[in-house]
Amino acid sequence: GGGGQAEQADELRVALGERELLYTHPSFVRYEASTRRAVASITKAFVDRLRDPASKLPAALIQIVQAVLYLLGNKQSEVGSWTTCRKLVSPHLAKELMVLDVRVKVKKHKFSLASEVMAGMTPGEAETAGGAPAR
Repeated sequence: GGGGQAEQADELRVALGERELLYTHPSFVRYEASTRRAVASITKAFVDRLRDPASKLPAALIQIVQAVLYLLGNKQSEVGSWTTCRKLVSPHLAKELMVLDVRVKVKKHKFSLASEVMAGMTPGEAETAGGAPAR
């Protein structure tokens, strides 16, 4: 079976043991840990804020969401405009990201589009893009 990233991570942990995995696959461990942290931070309130046409969102946050939607397989014609893009944000965004396996399911073209959207953004901008959760 294709299994998602989380299932593969669990299988690898069982096969190698936590400690050995850290030594044998450090980049995988970092990637998996950062993915889990990012996905865990996606709350219902955050998704509602993204979907709400009245929300004034920082440009960096819009760029990140557009890049993520490209990686999830959406078309350039749908993602290019924030008006149409925000409608693609699923209430189940966190679940979609947990099962996304970028090694298998993402076409090179989608990586290029995501990269173009994120061009010039610093890690600091990316980290603070979400701002405070909506009240």
